[in-house]
Amino acid sequence: MEDTRRNIMVGGFVLCGLAALVALVVMFGYQPRMFYRGNTYELNLQFDSVAGIRAGTLVTAHGKAIGHVQHVEFVNPSVLSSGVKVVVAIESMYQIPDDSTATTVEAGFIGGGRPPIEIHPGTSTAMLPDGGSIVEKGQIINAASTLFPKEIMDAFFDTTSQIQGAAVKLQPVLDDLHVMLTPQDPAAVDTPGGPAGNLASASVRLDAMLKHFNTIIGDPDKQGQILATIENLHAMSEDGKQLAAELRTATADFQGMVKNADGVAIKMSESLVNVDSQINAVSQQTIADLEQAGLALRHLTAITEAAANGEGTVGKLLRDDRLYESLVLTSRRMAETAEELRLLVKEWQKGRIKIQFSM
Repeated sequence: MEDTRRNIMVGGFVLCGLAALVALVVMFGYQPRMFYRGNTYELNLQFDSVAGIRAGTLVTAHGKAIGHVQHVEFVNPSVLSSGVKVVVAIESMYQIPDDSTATTVEAGFIGGGRPPIEIHPGTSTAMLPDGGSIVEKGQIINAASTLFPKEIMDAFFDTTSQIQGAAVKLQPVLDDLHVMLTPQDPAAVDTPGGPAGNLASASVRLDAMLKHFNTIIGDPDKQGQILATIENLHAMSEDGKQLAAELRTATADFQGMVKNADGVAIKMSESLVNVDSQINAVSQQTIADLEQAGLALRHLTAITEAAANGEGTVGKLLRDDRLYESLVLTSRRMAETAEELRLLVKEWQKGRIKIQFSM
């Protein structure tokens, strides 16, 4: 008995919940006009398309429900392109100015709390009567614009147009790339008058070359020859390194020799200057000595002449004619030699005679 009572109470609660759910569905989805209070009047709206609009669809103004759609029909059934007329029932408490407009959202984003028809009241003081029509055709708003700002949509459309333009410009490149990648037989390419080669034929040739290279490398004899060549190259590189080191050493030695040569040249220049000054001093001293020697020779000549005349003991000794003549001749020649040496030194001091030193 207790179980039966409990089951009846649970069933009653379930039925009450289902009834409340049906009521909510009717209120917010299918038959909202049954909850309107007061009388209504009709207005005629016109759209190019009414996808998603049907009888019972809400009509709002500033987001508040003010009516519902009664029925939908063609403006001219014989000319379907003339558009669709939507007859709406507006509660009599709401007056619509005659310069008002209507918008609807395109199919696909309808629902989710967004009314499909929105009345935008104008600023005119004249109101639409029962059976009146909104003159301006209703606008169908892009569904995406209800989710994204206009700036974003404009940027999206600009980007789309730019991508389309880039795709148009890229199409010739893609066509050329397709031609370059089209399979071509290298034998047909090598045939006179055959098709032009492309990347595909070049890749085939490269693959064949690699296979041939692999065949050569796989031969043990070839491998031994390659190893020997590599060893020879290694030895040559080591010899080259040693030669480069020796060249660097020789270059350093040569640079040292050049520096030493510069020092030797400087020292030789200084030595020449010193020699020149010493020669000048010696020449001056020599001239003085030669002058004194000349004076002594003149005195000796006088003594000799006196001796030749028989004056003094020496004169008596020189009475021998041959001895006398030899002595006189010798003294004269010595005097002439001294005079010539003196003149030569003077010419050298005046720069008329150059003295060169050979290395």
